[in-house]
Amino acid sequence: MSRDINDAIARVERLQESQAQVQRDVRALGQPGTDRRKQTDPLLERKDAQATEVADLERQLDRTASEFRRERPEAARQVQESADAIRDGKLKEKIRYSKGLVQGAPPDTAAGFEEQIGSDMASLEERLRKAAAAVASPERDTRAEAANRARALVRGVESMDQRMRERQQQSGQQQSGQQQSGQQQGGQQQGGQQQGGQQQGGQPGGQQQGQAGGGQQHQQGQGGSRRPGQFGPDDARQFAREARERQNDAEQLRRDLQALGVEATDLDALIANLRALGAIGASSNPEPLAHLQTQLVEGFRRFEFELRRKLGVAGADQLFLTGADEVPPDYRKLVEDYYRALARAKKK
Repeated sequence: MSRDINDAIARVERLQESQAQVQRDVRALGQPGTDRRKQTDPLLERKDAQATEVADLERQLDRTASEFRRERPEAARQVQESADAIRDGKLKEKIRYSKGLVQGAPPDTAAGFEEQIGSDMASLEERLRKAAAAVASPERDTRAEAANRARALVRGVESMDQRMRERQQQSGQQQSGQQQSGQQQGGQQQGGQQQGGQQQGGQPGGQQQGQAGGGQQHQQGQGGSRRPGQFGPDDARQFAREARERQNDAEQLRRDLQALGVEATDLDALIANLRALGAIGASSNPEPLAHLQTQLVEGFRRFEFELRRKLGVAGADQLFLTGADEVPPDYRKLVEDYYRALARAKKK
């Protein structure tokens, strides 16, 4: 790749030398005592050669970028940008168009256009030198980085799921304890009022009914109106915030995969579920929250496993599990298919 880029740089340098001579000759057009037609014929030939050279250089850069896109993605990207600059800047077209200016336009007008062509060539050389520097520098393994980011995202979703379930369990235990405490206090108050009513010769039935109602009110005051396992407002806001953070992480991963040319349709669905999780977490409703938690954890685990296979990174044959050696049922077919593919590849 380095040899190809250096060859391209040498070609651009020769083009610039040729263009510098063209600019000098164009400025000399139309001087008294000269035949403009005789002056333009060599210029037109030189421009035809330039246009052919630029077209061939563009094809070479496309080939180099394509051949090394997998091994050296960053350097290949810069080489591809150099080829794109030739196309987008219409360098070939400008050279061909300038032939007409050389033949009939005022010398100053033609010379100004030639300077623009020279500037485009200098910009192309600068791009290629940056690509050469990228080849000389250690290449970032963007595929491995994307796979590691997916692994971190799985851990984040698993951690959030574990904390949610622990908090739901604690909330249920607290509410159950408060309910039992309220019942005991209500019963004690009722028994005391019964005894006092009998001693005073009053109406024990009315006192029993009143105190029983008081015990129920105390129970409700202690336990609150939430259902068992339901989050309080502070917990709900915290989990909604975490869901949004994981959503941001997943969206960044999607952008990274798009840059690598990796399809991420499954990730889009998971991002939508994270968005829904944030909305449900804010409402502190436990039933749909638990359902979405399960979907997200399993979905991200499956996504990461498939992504490592697509990227072909080191460790793609390893399934990362948390707290269990047995492959979960949803993964078994994926693992079996993967190892069948490996076996077929070895036979070939």
